[in-house]
Amino acid sequence: VCVAIESIVFFQTPPIIQNNRICFNSNYNIDNRTDLNLSIPTNCFCETDSTLVEAKIFDGYDDITKGLISYAIFDTTCTSVLKMVNKSPSTSSISEIDASTIGIFPNPATDILNIANSTNLTQVELYNINGQMQLKALLLPGNNAIEISKLSQGIYFARIANNVGTIKTVRITKL
Repeated sequence: VCVAIESIVFFQTPPIIQNNRICFNSNYNIDNRTDLNLSIPTNCFCETDSTLVEAKIFDGYDDITKGLISYAIFDTTCTSVLKMVNKSPSTSSISEIDASTIGIFPNPATDILNIANSTNLTQVELYNINGQMQLKALLLPGNNAIEISKLSQGIYFARIANNVGTIKTVRITKL
């Protein structure tokens, strides 16, 4: 069955599409009918060639008014990820999680955003609500103090990656 993603209201939680085999549809396996960038890395497309997978995804590469779809390439048994295809750094592509579960504090923050790195986190990127990257920093083991004093007040999304490419997004308020 083709997965068609319909309109989503701004800041509405994107649909959760995970742990599926989405394969061998006649036109598209995924049809992004929104302008949101989405990440669906736990779904298998039954192909190991990214060109063949991409040919069955209708997104911003096919129509510039649509959002991009980031995904994973699995082996033929759909058990092991061979490659991640990240088309867009936009935070709208990732489900938001609670900052306390990943060790980001204080939130709201004014000058310094602390990230407790006990789970092999490698990088953080901060995006404004328009999806524009405002800051990027590598994360070291232990506590990381990220300088945010030059950022404008408002809502930001911290996109966090670990050493195997798993990405989480946390909503941050800058005072």
